[in-house]
Amino acid sequence: MLRKLSPILYSVLLPPFNRYSSSIVVAGTSHPHLAEKVSLDLGCDLFRLEKGFFSNGETKIDPLPATTSRNVIIVQSPKKRINDELFELFLAARMSSQAGARKTIAVVPTFPYARSDKSEFAGYPVGARFVCDAMKAAGVDHVVTVDLHAPQLEGCFSSSYSHISSAEICVPWLKMKPRRDLVIIAPDAGALKNISKLSQETMLPTGFINKVRHPTNNSITDMTLFGDVKGKHAIIIDDIADSCGTILKGAALLKEAGATSVSAFLTHGIFSKNALDDIHACDFMDHITTTNTLNQDEILSEKIHVLDISSILYERIVRLI
Repeated sequence: MLRKLSPILYSVLLPPFNRYSSSIVVAGTSHPHLAEKVSLDLGCDLFRLEKGFFSNGETKIDPLPATTSRNVIIVQSPKKRINDELFELFLAARMSSQAGARKTIAVVPTFPYARSDKSEFAGYPVGARFVCDAMKAAGVDHVVTVDLHAPQLEGCFSSSYSHISSAEICVPWLKMKPRRDLVIIAPDAGALKNISKLSQETMLPTGFINKVRHPTNNSITDMTLFGDVKGKHAIIIDDIADSCGTILKGAALLKEAGATSVSAFLTHGIFSKNALDDIHACDFMDHITTTNTLNQDEILSEKIHVLDISSILYERIVRLI
């Protein structure tokens, strides 16, 4: 009978099929709001992971719902209790794998230990490689991450992975801004290659801040600006902002060089220690944009805007399931 109805009435009586509805998003405790957004985009079930601790401090999690033959997407982006939240991810992935999940995907927007990307001396372990190996051992089939700290990190992955580059997020954001008198700034040598790529895609001029650190306490002893910023709107672009000392000192240097305004685009806003207070008190930094690769629920400052990347994560996830 339904076959004889009009296509419009047929579509009303039979709602469209959602190929992702059989998947399940597991929200880790580090960033439940991002998991909610991904789940809504996919139109699939959301399970909130509950974590506890044994009396000796060992991590335990509650059982997952039935995952047999389902795609399991675990969203976890460790920020505060890095090691606990990372082990929580390992336990959830192992539980998913052992229960017969079709595929276990770890969505880890800010990759833990990304700054441990090379051996400091002979025999020194590369922390990022260890995390990658542990994810593979836990049963993770695919990792989705954002703006890795260094290109060589892509060689650390033991399982398959998807890397969302900073350009995929930053270029559309830059193109929405008025282009007149705009200049993008690399805050150190490590960010220079990324800035060059962004310049090629946006045709914006660039600048570079060279910083020198103290050999023992790692504090910044000298900063030198290369490039013309006088009368321009300078945007510092970096992947990780931890204590924010570098970008705030860089903002002061840019204002002293004659920049009309100074703002920053930071993919991963860690904002540790007194960073948020320092940003609010800094007269040289006008505005900061960061993303929600990390949980930013505590940010209340009008100086900081949080850019949602859940739609970009969705686009990458649907290619995998």
